[in-house]
Amino acid sequence: MSGSIPPFEYEPLGSGEIRLLTPVTRESDTQVPQWRLQTVCLLDLGDGGLKGFDALSYTWGDLSETFPLVCNNQTLRVHKNLYEALPFLARRRSSQPLWIDAVCINQRDETEKLAQVRLMHRIYRQASKVWVWLGDSKECTEAAIALLPRLAQLGQTLQKSPPARWSNSHLTFASAGLPDHKSPIWEAIRAILCNDWFTRVWTVQEFALAKQVSFLCGLYEIESERVTGALMYASRLEALRDSEGRSLPLLGVSQNVGMARMQRVIALERGKHATTDVRPCPNHLIGTVYSMTLNHKCSEPKDRIWGVLGFLEEQQVARMQLKDDVNVCDLYTAFSHYIFTHTDRANNYFWCLLDRGTLDGKMAGLPSWCPDYNRLVDERTRNSISQLRSRGHEPYSASNVSSFFGSGKATSQLVLKATLFDSIQHVYPLTPLPPISIRQFAMQQLDLAVVSKLVSDLRWLITMLDDDFFSNGASSSADYDRSADQRHIGSTGDLWRTLIGNISVQSDYEITAATFSRFLASIDEFLSLARGHENMQKG
Repeated sequence: MSGSIPPFEYEPLGSGEIRLLTPVTRESDTQVPQWRLQTVCLLDLGDGGLKGFDALSYTWGDLSETFPLVCNNQTLRVHKNLYEALPFLARRRSSQPLWIDAVCINQRDETEKLAQVRLMHRIYRQASKVWVWLGDSKECTEAAIALLPRLAQLGQTLQKSPPARWSNSHLTFASAGLPDHKSPIWEAIRAILCNDWFTRVWTVQEFALAKQVSFLCGLYEIESERVTGALMYASRLEALRDSEGRSLPLLGVSQNVGMARMQRVIALERGKHATTDVRPCPNHLIGTVYSMTLNHKCSEPKDRIWGVLGFLEEQQVARMQLKDDVNVCDLYTAFSHYIFTHTDRANNYFWCLLDRGTLDGKMAGLPSWCPDYNRLVDERTRNSISQLRSRGHEPYSASNVSSFFGSGKATSQLVLKATLFDSIQHVYPLTPLPPISIRQFAMQQLDLAVVSKLVSDLRWLITMLDDDFFSNGASSSADYDRSADQRHIGSTGDLWRTLIGNISVQSDYEITAATFSRFLASIDEFLSLARGHENMQKG
């Protein structure tokens, strides 16, 4: 059918104009659904009798193949994910026209694309509702939707009253009133809570700025509160185990909770400054930028910056004086220079983002202080000083004197007056042990297997330290006593302090190599007693 229809030709848009898509025929009426694309002025929508509109938030998905869309009696080509969504969008519970970026923007016109991208924050703020497309439904989608409130409720309960960290009796799926680990309902829940939509840069803006959001999974409409509630607390269900000791099959859901948190923070900030926000840099901007470099993805590195500017008022964006035609490094540098020189340094995210500038593997051309926003960093497995600062660890404050932070002679320069309070004494071989953060370890439910693995890992580290120490000139003769070698003792203490961040409950307590030895001896004794108790119970 599409072969006899001419290809679509876009008419140019005027200033402030957008295109809206409306279904003309339902899927049952013709083999290829037909649509109508009309041009309207964004400022006029909702006023003077003109209807409002809805907007779509989705991932583009696989771009290798396109499918026909009949629009204004002409043929448009769209990618698979949108093509699959359109029939369901035509049957959604709304008669409003739709704004969909892939169709409503002429993707071949770079000038129009840039102008429309700058309007996107207005579009998603002004839309009556934003529909989030999560893909087609699965066998148990309806049952999965019904279970979401239970996951949120159970997660809240575990957050308020977490299970004991040391326990041989795990909270099970059955005792929590949840389906078995093998139930197909978990695949349907994963399709909702672990969807790729939660990991994209642009969807953060589209979700956070919306007046109202509904998720669409095939024909099933899901209220936003059901999804965000389950997201906020599902990560607390890590303590659940089935009869065979397997955990909840929701790998990845904890990474997506950031989307729900950012939406709440941004909504709160917008509520405080509902009329006009004249601050040079809103408090939520630097936190949003930081959070979006954890696991949010995008195909164009520049979108790391353009994708967050929608959270600002137009006059705030204008102050940054960001240019459209600069390369990625210059864009990152100019943006970072502005937020570092206009953000309150009492904001913990200031230091978190500055810490990002020190990481290895940045793209070439960035100043030493500038973060590489396109380099994703999993902070759950990284214990930086900036993280510890927010937890009240005063020993990490190098000085009580307020720091000086200002502009240099060029945009690529920042001046920071600092105090040297640590130095690198030795670089140890890379450990193959899986990284784990303080928070992750604190959330683990301990049993004999977990503690035994911990001791095994620590003893491996001692062996690694010995090998490294001897390879650097220490004696390896049979009569050598490492316990009397002050260099070895000092090296062991340095490694141990580094591994645990040199944190102790007592501020005046010195962590040494002897501390390490006593800790291992105590754990060995504990394991011996625990195994003896376990054998007595079996007997």
